[in-house]
Amino acid sequence: MNHFKKALIWIILLTKRYLKKPLFLITILSIPLLSFALKNMSGEDERIMRVAIYEEEAGANPLADKVVKTVLTRESGAISFYTVDSPEDLKREVQNGNAICGYRFPADFEKHLTNYIKKDMDDLPYKNAVIQCTLIEDRNFIHLAHEIIFSSVYDDFSRIALKDYMYHSTYLGDFTEDDWKELSDIRNQYDNMTLDFFKFYYADGTENELINHPEDQSYLTLPVRGLVYALILLAAMTGAILLFRDMESGFFDAVPLSRRNLLSYLYIMIPSVMAGLIGFFGILISGTTENIGMEIYNTILYVFMTIGFISILHILLNNLNRFVSILPIFIIINLIICPVFINVQTAVPASVYIKWILPVNYGIRGNHSFVARMLMLSIGVLGLVICLKFQHLRKMKHNA
Repeated sequence: MNHFKKALIWIILLTKRYLKKPLFLITILSIPLLSFALKNMSGEDERIMRVAIYEEEAGANPLADKVVKTVLTRESGAISFYTVDSPEDLKREVQNGNAICGYRFPADFEKHLTNYIKKDMDDLPYKNAVIQCTLIEDRNFIHLAHEIIFSSVYDDFSRIALKDYMYHSTYLGDFTEDDWKELSDIRNQYDNMTLDFFKFYYADGTENELINHPEDQSYLTLPVRGLVYALILLAAMTGAILLFRDMESGFFDAVPLSRRNLLSYLYIMIPSVMAGLIGFFGILISGTTENIGMEIYNTILYVFMTIGFISILHILLNNLNRFVSILPIFIIINLIICPVFINVQTAVPASVYIKWILPVNYGIRGNHSFVARMLMLSIGVLGLVICLKFQHLRKMKHNA
């Protein structure tokens, strides 16, 4: 009981010390602020890439009205669409950089689409085209916008093309409106099916709920988990820095050797646990949680692994200057290679091997990988054992 009370006193004292450290406070407070900011940025009007649309005779142009409404009400994605009031506004939005490109839909859009299918090019509004696109430079994102626009037009485009083919087919003889209605009804049965064309799973067979059900999910919030895990890692490294400083200042000289092992572990554990608690709520705020129970389990394992990993790193480097010099590089490598924002594996295939020594990689994979969870547990246990064993060897050496 006496040992427990002393350990509790140490925990309280160390917690107070960390809460007085500006770097640590900035680290843990940035977690919920970051999650909240990304959540707000992920609203419909805050997409990274914006596309302007101008529709001639809006409201009296049924097919164009339908297409424009479809793209404007898309649930989520990397591109957002918005309307402007005139061709001049469309051009101005693109020139000013407010939009990556702009689309102009002509009046009588359905008629022009029918003429296009019939190869009647003389009557098309924009030389040989039905829709006009305004852009400054051709970029990959614009091709994605093309696909979104065409996919919204394609359903009606295919109906008109099918009907035209049926009327002019030499194999079917007379094709009446009743025949078309029957064929159209059969086609509509497939259009009204609610089955998913694609289903996304992780490599271990677990369903990827975030991608399969994206209605309330923006791609902007997807990096939140990786960022939170990187900040927990930074908090653990902050604990190791304080441990190095106290060791070098002679603070540990007054601590009995039998207690230094536990105390050194507490230095790294306390900031990691505090950051883990705040990080968990940060992930909840972001809305990227697939399963709260698994999220809690995964966060506990990640924090335990991080404590063990940094304890091992602290022992191996055994020098404050060396440890501080690798800190920014190590955090950046975790963000890039795991990956959180970008994936460098295509450009640097060898990076796939590097990520297996990076803690954030296990945290990201843990929610959907049993192997990753077991590896986190193993690293955490290994770090604890090595930390205690290392201190035990130091004690034996000192006694000798």
